[in-house]
Amino acid sequence: MFIQTDYTELKDEELLLKFRLGDAVARNELSVRYFRSRRFHLTRACPEFADLLDDWTYNEVFFRSYLLAESTFRLGEWRFIAYFQFILHREASREAKRILTERENLPCFSLDAVDPETNDSYLHELIPDNRPLNDPKAFCAYADALAKLGKLPQHLKPDDIEVVRRLAEGYSVEEVSEQMAIRPSNTRMMAYRFRKWAKGVIKSLGEVSEAERLLRKLQTS
Repeated sequence: MFIQTDYTELKDEELLLKFRLGDAVARNELSVRYFRSRRFHLTRACPEFADLLDDWTYNEVFFRSYLLAESTFRLGEWRFIAYFQFILHREASREAKRILTERENLPCFSLDAVDPETNDSYLHELIPDNRPLNDPKAFCAYADALAKLGKLPQHLKPDDIEVVRRLAEGYSVEEVSEQMAIRPSNTRMMAYRFRKWAKGVIKSLGEVSEAERLLRKLQTS
């Protein structure tokens, strides 16, 4: 009886057939093959979104697309790579549309006084007036402390903190974007995430002094 030991030379469709016949090793070979080439598939299936989806988001889209393609592919009707890229294009398009819609609804950010003409939203407004913590940098320091303790919220990234720190130092969105080699729309998104988190911190801490608030939150997070 011949036992297959080398799967690297098998075509995608052959691996998928073997998997459906109960060969788990074949599935592992096929999934790893596609995962290693996941950026290639993105640039082939939907190059217009290659710079829009970050690695975290794209990995989610990739796995969702791959599992859907694996479970619904019909042998003999498509090449598996073409079928997968068809699904990937659809799923990536949906995710891109969601991201772009979210960005369109983002407020602008500044650390200057509120502009009555544009009614922009400002980062410093999330700290109560006439309190010791009336500087957004205080929340940057707090976030840094959480990061060192491994307790930074999962949705908040170190780069988000760095963006806000630079905005607090007086740099414009465009300047921060250039310094960190990111798009202005991403800079606004990162500031928005930080601002949303900081407002939640204030809301959850209750009526205690500002210094006690940060200490208590740090100890119980």
